[in-house]
Amino acid sequence: MITEDLSLDRVSVGITIESTILTPEQISQRIGIVWDEVHRIGDPRGHTGKKWECNVWRIFERRQGVVNASAHDLLPVCVADVVNRLARSPNACARSAMPKAGSSLFGSAQESDNLPEKPAFSERWPLASLRG
Repeated sequence: MITEDLSLDRVSVGITIESTILTPEQISQRIGIVWDEVHRIGDPRGHTGKKWECNVWRIFERRQGVVNASAHDLLPVCVADVVNRLARSPNACARSAMPKAGSSLFGSAQESDNLPEKPAFSERWPLASLRG
């Protein structure tokens, strides 16, 4: 019997905010969380010669599989870690993005069948709340 090596599985879960108005520092100040990754307008985008057209603020959690833990096992851990980071934020803006108690993080199957083609920005965390 061949045992599957799950150590090659990787999971990344994160939140990205892109803005042409707010700097990454302003986003961090308003949300109350320091970024894990940041790009600024005009920064090089890899080795392509292109430049970022907006400021990018990103938090994320990454996990690498182990012999007996697959991506399927790691996904809920990464999601929980991101949600916990938001929950620990002293800023109400970040906490307002949290799912309400008893609600599903991903919504029900019925809700997902009725999603618009291009989802609207979350009403729980409107862009206006970031702009102050």
